[in-house]
Amino acid sequence: MTHSLSQLRSVIFDYGGVLTFSPTDRDWQALADIVGAPFPLFHEEYWRSRNAYDMAQFDSATYWRNIASIFGNKLTDVRIPVMWALDSGDVGRRRSEATLVEFYSIQVAHMSQEKGK
Repeated sequence: MTHSLSQLRSVIFDYGGVLTFSPTDRDWQALADIVGAPFPLFHEEYWRSRNAYDMAQFDSATYWRNIASIFGNKLTDVRIPVMWALDSGDVGRRRSEATLVEFYSIQVAHMSQEKGK
């Protein structure tokens, strides 16, 4: 089933993990491991350019590759979606409230700051 923008009735923004959970400690550690950094240093670099990333000044591939390069590593195209999924908590951990939204026949789509996602 496809819909056009003219059929859009509302948009729900999930700031602060209302509908989905934020990354877990395991997710955070996995992100640090993938870029090859100790967690404290990774966490610092993660936040250094996060605002620019969230404001779509660059895409996720650029964001994650920049972080990895700080630690002397390169990320493959296969790793970028993994990083995005771990970072966004997009691993099926929705809060029960999200299920209620869907129950009331409201179409829910997970969107990121990236075009076409």
